[in-house]
Amino acid sequence: ANSNDKGAYWVSDTFADDQYAQIDVKGAIAGSNRLGVILRGGSGNEAILLRLKGDGDFEAYYYNSSGSRIALSGNPYTPSATVQVDDTIRGEISGTTLTLKVDYGAGFVTETTWNASSGPSSGSAGCYVVSAFTGMEGDNWEGGNLGGASLSIPVAMHNYRMRH
Repeated sequence: ANSNDKGAYWVSDTFADDQYAQIDVKGAIAGSNRLGVILRGGSGNEAILLRLKGDGDFEAYYYNSSGSRIALSGNPYTPSATVQVDDTIRGEISGTTLTLKVDYGAGFVTETTWNASSGPSSGSAGCYVVSAFTGMEGDNWEGGNLGGASLSIPVAMHNYRMRH
């Protein structure tokens, strides 16, 4: 791991436009670390990113076709409770609405939404990390279609395509 943006999206299956991705938080939630999920990621560099920052706040972005990261209105967002190790963060995209949900141990709580109409309309789910060698980590990534079957795998990088 290093301090550069690292995102990956699943390429072995096709996702519906309305989809989700979630990941368990592991390691230190501190410093310049970031952990999140990718939605509607594609080979043209486009994607939607929802990430937890080391200070405990969340941010949402989209990557345009040239790979530039553009903030969605509403950043940063401070969640209703402090995210801890073993909590699960989940992003859902339905139409143009990006929703953040967090499972603090008793089921998912809807935290906030962003207007993602400027982001891509289709693509694949994935994960994202920016971490120092002793920083934030993720585990038990899962992604799938809203209302459909999920793909659940360890966060190994097989069957992922990296975007940068």
